[in-house]
Amino acid sequence: MRCGGSTPGAPALVERPAARCPTGRTGFARRRPRPATAEIAARGRRALVDGRAVWSHAAMSVTIDLDRLAETAAGYATVPMLLTTDPDGRPRASAVTVEWDGTDAIVRAGRRSVANAADRPLVSLLWPAPPGESHALLVDGERAEASDGTVRLRATNAILHVVVARSAG
Repeated sequence: MRCGGSTPGAPALVERPAARCPTGRTGFARRRPRPATAEIAARGRRALVDGRAVWSHAAMSVTIDLDRLAETAAGYATVPMLLTTDPDGRPRASAVTVEWDGTDAIVRAGRRSVANAADRPLVSLLWPAPPGESHALLVDGERAEASDGTVRLRATNAILHVVVARSAG
């Protein structure tokens, strides 16, 4: 038996062990040819950021260089949100103001958000996509300090994430 059946114009069938066949059948399985870099770029899986090609995670996000994070965030006209975790494990999102000190974000937040960040150091910032735009900015980080209505967040990762699917046309 063959794994996946046969389709006119499909790539050639190659033999591989039955345990690796997703349908559980024995015999042959279809192996897709690996696309060339130009084909990947044409599908939007690579993007140019700061003049260099970077891998975009399954065409849904583009990694941002942390040294350019403040500049990228300044381009967003939306109100940033601080994402923390309440003591019972529920996520909490609060509108905040952000100032930058290198790759550290100085976040002015409410009492409960500051307490959450003090107790659980993994926090994130979210800039929703502005109306008519397709990318939100997400910044993951660790709380460096939290007191007196502010949280200092040390950024560890930042991405532009697609929130509106591109049309297939």
